Order: sequence, then structure tokens, then C-alpha cells
Amino acid sequence: MREGNILAIEETIAEKLAKDLREISVTEFFEKNKHLLGFNNPTKALIMAVKEAVDNSLDACEEAGILPNIYVEVAELKKAERGGVYRVIVRDNGPGIPPDYVPQVFGKFLYGSKFHKIKQSRGQQGIGISAVVLYAQATTGSPTIVITRTSPNEPAYRFEIMIDVKRNEPIILSKKELKSWPLDHGTEVRFTLIGDYVENRKQSILSYLEQISVVAPYASIVFKNPRGDIFRFERKTQKMPPPPKEIKPHPHGIDIGYLIRMLANTRTKSLKGFLISEFTRVGEKTAEEILRIARLDPNINPKSLEKEQIEKLYNAMQRVKILAPPTDCLSPIGEELFKIGIKRLYGEKAEFIETVSRRPTVYGGNPFLVEVGIAYGGSLPKNSQAEIYRYANKIPLLYGQSGCLITKVISSIDWRTYGLNQPGGVGIPQDAVIFFAHIASTNVPYVSESKDAIAEIPEIENELRLAFQELGRLLRLHIQRKRKLAKIAEKKKIISEILPAIAEKVSRIVNKPVPDLDPVIARVMNNYLFEDHVKYHKRKKTYEVIVSVTNYTRIRRRFDMYLRVPKEAEIVHVEPEPVEIVNNYIHWNVPRMETNESRTFYVSFKGVEEGVYEEAEIFVEGIEPEYLVGAEAFSEEEYTDMYGAEVSEEEEEEVIEK
Repeated sequence: MREGNILAIEETIAEKLAKDLREISVTEFFEKNKHLLGFNNPTKALIMAVKEAVDNSLDACEEAGILPNIYVEVAELKKAERGGVYRVIVRDNGPGIPPDYVPQVFGKFLYGSKFHKIKQSRGQQGIGISAVVLYAQATTGSPTIVITRTSPNEPAYRFEIMIDVKRNEPIILSKKELKSWPLDHGTEVRFTLIGDYVENRKQSILSYLEQISVVAPYASIVFKNPRGDIFRFERKTQKMPPPPKEIKPHPHGIDIGYLIRMLANTRTKSLKGFLISEFTRVGEKTAEEILRIARLDPNINPKSLEKEQIEKLYNAMQRVKILAPPTDCLSPIGEELFKIGIKRLYGEKAEFIETVSRRPTVYGGNPFLVEVGIAYGGSLPKNSQAEIYRYANKIPLLYGQSGCLITKVISSIDWRTYGLNQPGGVGIPQDAVIFFAHIASTNVPYVSESKDAIAEIPEIENELRLAFQELGRLLRLHIQRKRKLAKIAEKKKIISEILPAIAEKVSRIVNKPVPDLDPVIARVMNNYLFEDHVKYHKRKKTYEVIVSVTNYTRIRRRFDMYLRVPKEAEIVHVEPEPVEIVNNYIHWNVPRMETNESRTFYVSFKGVEEGVYEEAEIFVEGIEPEYLVGAEAFSEEEYTDMYGAEVSEEEEEEVIEK
């Protein structure tokens, strides 16, 4: 066969193959790859439907400053080959959605208000809720029903929506005004989909809502399961965390492709102006330093940069030291609300509940913050593997625990040093303990697109480790204090019941007066005993803390006592008058105490929710630690916490600029 004929045949084959090529929409892609969105199986699909709707409800309420009231209902309509056909209803009292935007929000992938904003939020890609709409129509052929209202002065609108898969556009099957709807404002969504409802395990709708109630104790959530059982998660506080603020990109938090897009879309006329106006933490001096290193003209039009010049600019941006981005783009739970949330679930079971929030920091130019909590002892199951509750931007991570950075950090800490049972000093402790961890960030690094586990980022790993170690120290203090107080209670029983009786009998036998028991009591007790009583007054919304100090030693000396109260506390009254009140520490100089002498200290404060402060934190300076019971030695850590001065952002920026 001649060469020309062979080429002709090859061209014909190529043309035939080319005819099969066509553009596919993002919706088509996800329709065929549902697992990438978390719809791996009917059980997980049902959970994901509730999760996406509830996440949207919480975000909408929080952004509008509305205390969330959320109703969730799951009903089985009929059995299916795998699982059953379920109707899911989620209703909230949020600000509602303007009717013109409803079709796009629910019927178009990659449509949302959060993707281009650099601030913490539960969802960002504009995929979540539309993925549920797509899954519902793919598995049952049913449209999604949306009812929304923005004001009591406006009518409610009811939509029936599906998605045009080929064009990634909404299909509005119906739209009508409703004459009446029970809410003044809010949104309700109804999906009909294939699912499988389960309970009594961590990966379930009920467990998801329980975990949501931990990080959102300001929300009221009602859940009706397929059997008609009602579960209520009552609101435990009126306080809400401050909403995050949007920030501009940080030079160390972008890649070169993002920089190219920014240069193409900027309205600034000079490269120096571009750096100052388009980035956070870039002032005039920083911009000049970047341009000096890149050897670029400050007045050049940013849109005219060639590829080589863009590369020089990007490399220079990475080399220059730039102040970390502002952290008000984050909205942490906060130690107080986190503790209230944990107590909501485990307050009656655990004997010790504590939380720790680390200071915000950055990885790769992305602000993040770590918060951890612990519930210990009481009636929690002993000799079983500790439970771990993981969160990212206040979303519970129900799957992927073994591959998550949070689990790795917990397993790598030797919890035996903090009083927990952990065979070999590695792995998850086998004790009556539950761990909680929350990562808040403008860009949470997940292991995969299913967003089930946190990736191994060194900066986040370090913050998690420090947070859990701090939590461990607080747990160890609690356990040690509990053991010491148990021994003291035993000694006090001997002193109060046995010694006086013995002394009286002996005095009658020998016909002599009852001897002074103070020296004997001091020898038996041999400690400074600090006893605290904490009470919350609901009517006044104030805490009352009474600390009694008794010298059960023959040591008579003056010492300094410090009482640490919550950071949010507003001091109402202190007695006797302290030397100083610095940050959240109250400092007294205690005069010399005689043997068996007692003194009482009184503090009242407000501004802290009920249940947050249950055990006084007392520190002492001037008495050897071995004599302290109910108090701890005032260490360098407390000194730094109390007096440590921080460099302001302006001072830090000035140092960096120099």
C-alpha cells in the first residue's frame, strides 16, 4: 500500500476519534463521580444531604447575626434496592435568599459568594448544596423544593428546581408566591433521594447534629428521625462568635497562577500601586523592597508584565519578610463557647472538662488557629479507646479519622505523663477520656477532595501538639489535685473524729486536762490547704468564688496568692483588697499565717456564661510546692501568661521594614 493511502487512512481514523471529543460540564463530571463529593454510599449520602443544608443554615444565620433555630426531618417514603427513598427537610430562621438568586444557588455548580473571599467559612467552593440537588435528581428523578422569605413584609416563594447537567444551569419547574408561611424570614429545603438511615454510631445524622451542638452551643436544633422520635439540642448561650472579616491575599499565600490572574484583572496603573492595594500587609516600604529585589520599574503597568518579569516578581515576593496576615478573618469557637458546647453533651458524665485556644498563626500565608478540648472521668467508659471529635471550620469530620493529622498528633503524645492509661506510651489512650480538636483557617488543608481528614502541615501539627500538651498539663493538675484532696479528706476525718475522742479519753484516764491538739494536727496534716467554692447566681449572672486557706504546718511565712479567672471575666468585687489585677489574674500578698490559722478570700465577676468556671485555679509563690494542696506553684508559664507583654503589629511591622 502506498504511503499516501496509509496517511489517508490514518487521517480518517483521527477525524473519527476527534468527532467523539466534546466538552463536558462540571456538573456532568460530578454526576459521574459522586464519590468525590462524599456520596460514596446511601448511608453517607443521607448524612451529606443533611450536613450540607445545616452548614448553609448556620453560615447564613451567623453572617446575619441571627441566633440559629434549625429544624431537621428525615422520613422514609419507601424501600429501595439499596437503602430506601427518603425525604429530607431542613428549615432555618436565617435571612432568607432573594428569589432572583435561588435558582443559581441551588441549581448551578461553582456558584457562591465565598470562593473568592479570603475568610473562614464552612463551605467555599459553591458545590455543596447543588451537589445534593444533583444527587437527589440522579437517584430519584425528583426536583428539590426551596421555600424562602427575606422579610415579614415580603411574601415567601416556593421553587421546584432541577439542574441541566449538560449546561450546568438551573431548571425552574415552578415558582410561586405563598400566601402564608410560618417564619418571618428563613429558608427551607426539601430533597427526595436514595439513602440509608442509621443510628447508634459516630457516622450518623444524629451524631453529626450532636457534634454540631458542641461547636454551636448558641444554636437551637430539633431533629425528627424516620421513627418520629424528636431530639432537641437546646440553645445553651446567647453569645455568638464574632463573624470573620474578609482580607486581601497575602503574598506568601498565593501561587504564580493566582498572581497572573490578579495582574490581568487589576485596575491599578502602576506595579507599586498594585502591590500596595491588592495585597494585605504590603506597605510602601515592603513594595519598594519587593520591586528592588525583582529589579522591576515601580511605575510599569502591571498588565504589561512579560512571563519572565512575573516570575521575578513572584520570587521576590516570596523572599521578602512580610508581616503575617491579620487574623480577624478567622472566627474561632472560643474557649468559653467550646467548653459550654462540650458540657452540653458530657456535663453530666465527665468530672473534668477543659478547653484551650491557641493564638492565631499562619502556614504558607494562610491564617489558622487551633482549639482543643477534653472531657475526662466521671461515668465515661473506662479501659476503652478514647473517642476523638474532629472539626474543620466548625464542621464535624465524621470519616477518615485514621488518616487525619489530629489523630496522628494525639497518638504521638505520651499521655501517661498526664495521668492517662496508654499502653506503651503511643497510640490513642485507653481511658475514660474524649478529645476534641478544631482547626479554623481561611484555607483548611485536607488530605483529599472528600474533606474528611486534615493533611500533615508542620505548622498545624506543631500548634496541635502544643495545644494538647497544655490541655494535658491542666488534666494532670486536676488528677493530682483530686488525689491530694482525697488524702487530705482522709486525714481531716482522722483529726476531726478520732484525735479529739482519743485525747478526751486519755485525759479522763490520767485525770488531766485535754491537751492542745494544734501541734499534733500540724504534724498529721503538714500542708497549706486551699479550698475553693464556686457558685453561679442566675439572677445576677455573676460568679462568686470563695477561697479558704488553712495553714496545717508549723511553717509561718508570708506568701503571694494568685487566682486566675476566665479572660472574659469582668471583676465586680474583690476582698481583701489585692495588690494588683493583671489580665485575668488577681494577686494578693498574704501576711504570715500561724499554725491552724485560716483566711478567706472572696471574688465576684460577671461576663462569663454559666457552667464555664467550675473550679478555681489558684497559684502560690513563696511556699514549697510539696506543702501545697488545692493550689499549684506560680511558675514561669503563669508569669508569662500574666505579665508577658506582646509586641504590637505596628511595632513588629516597623522591625520587619527596618
